[in-house]
Amino acid sequence: MSTEELSFDYLIEFSSNIRLEKIVLILLSIAALIILSKSITLFFTRLYLRIPNKKTLILKVSTILTFFLNIGGSVYIFYSILQPPTELLIAFLGSATFAVGFALKDLVASIISGITIILDPPFQVGDRIQFKDLYGEITHIGLRAVRLKNLDNQIITIPNLSFVTDAVLCANPGKINKNVITDFYFKSDSNIKKIRHTIHDLVATNRYTYLNEPIVIVVDNCWKQEVLCLKLTLKAHVIDARFEKAFQTDLVTKIAEMIPQKL
Repeated sequence: MSTEELSFDYLIEFSSNIRLEKIVLILLSIAALIILSKSITLFFTRLYLRIPNKKTLILKVSTILTFFLNIGGSVYIFYSILQPPTELLIAFLGSATFAVGFALKDLVASIISGITIILDPPFQVGDRIQFKDLYGEITHIGLRAVRLKNLDNQIITIPNLSFVTDAVLCANPGKINKNVITDFYFKSDSNIKKIRHTIHDLVATNRYTYLNEPIVIVVDNCWKQEVLCLKLTLKAHVIDARFEKAFQTDLVTKIAEMIPQKL
């Protein structure tokens, strides 16, 4: 008997053992796996809200746990309930690997890329990244894709494979605090010494500023609309990356109110 005939015989035997109750059991098991995965994610989300200084570690553990739970759980469910013959599995894998691999090459590549991101992370859940023209916070690392929430609170789904071939800028790798860079422009005859002192005081007393990192102010010349200006670049950390825009808005508003009056 040929290999093809043997495989076909095993397939007939296997398909005859598939009952309605097994299909229902598989669906219920998958539903239970999804509920368990969501419950774990919810638990860790509530945990990091209670312990915000451990946010990065907690979200990293949550991501790894749910990632491998979904993979291992899915394989276990199908194998333990259907119990396919070993010979059928070998024959099926041998004959279908090329066809399935070609048809699902992008999906498989994204899954492998997801595992790479977990094991050798260019970023973690909670980090803020710049990817091409997208910027925001990583909220989820899944089997197929990464979800990013931009500054407009929109959720953007990016296939894992994209991160293997393109550069990613991570603004706060593994940290809650984040460096925020803000540019200001003044007339070339402005009292830049007094301006620097005023901005430094505003930053040092701002409620969002993370004072364990230095406040850096760099001054340079530049042209704006064919006018020579003084460009002042502020580099300061916020206590949480979520406060990035709130910090900039608060700072720019106060400077706009104070500079014309005092300088």
